Amino acid sequence: MKSFTERAWEQAQPIMARICAHPFLQEMAAGTLSRNSFKTYLEQDCIYVANYGDEFMRLAHMLPKSRMQELFVQFAQEGIAAEEALHQMLMTEFGGTDAQPLQGTLDYMNHTRQFFNPEDLSMAMAAMLPCMWVYNEVGKYILSIEKDAEHNPYHEWISCYASDLMDEGVLNALKLINLLADNESPTRQKQMLDAFLIATEMEYIFWDQAYSLK
Repeated sequence: MKSFTERAWEQAQPIMARICAHPFLQEMAAGTLSRNSFKTYLEQDCIYVANYGDEFMRLAHMLPKSRMQELFVQFAQEGIAAEEALHQMLMTEFGGTDAQPLQGTLDYMNHTRQFFNPEDLSMAMAAMLPCMWVYNEVGKYILSIEKDAEHNPYHEWISCYASDLMDEGVLNALKLINLLADNESPTRQKQMLDAFLIATEMEYIFWDQAYSLK
């Protein structure tokens, strides 16, 4: 029998195909993405990651005290710190400023937020998983098609999401959500899958909104 994550990833493939084919990511890999598109994306990502970091830490503390909880707290601290440092560096380079959240950003944050009040560990995990998993896979994909890393202004972004830190965080997240899903009913597993797929679609929307405003 396939695990929850195996089934989820299979069903996410049509969305992942659209994500990988999106001109935002294709042009990022080629180093030709417009600076304005990337700046818009970066401003929105700063908003989203601040919210995601808070929620990820809340999720970590929802876990029973265990080695898994320790790993999630560590990943939340180290992973978010790495992303914030990357944001600061790139904001300096690309001139990003404080901005208001676009609709896609608001929708994504609202999607995950609904599972924290009241706390629902399985659903929260399912809704938050695409952010780390999709980014990790996209980072590795772009790295594989990048032609000139030395002269690509977006290489730092690409390499951050293809890093060992991201690989480890995703692996632990996959182990956890499979354990959670194994203890849920088929109906709840379907709800978890729906939350995962909605969040995966919102990853597409997140890049598309930045590219559409170029």
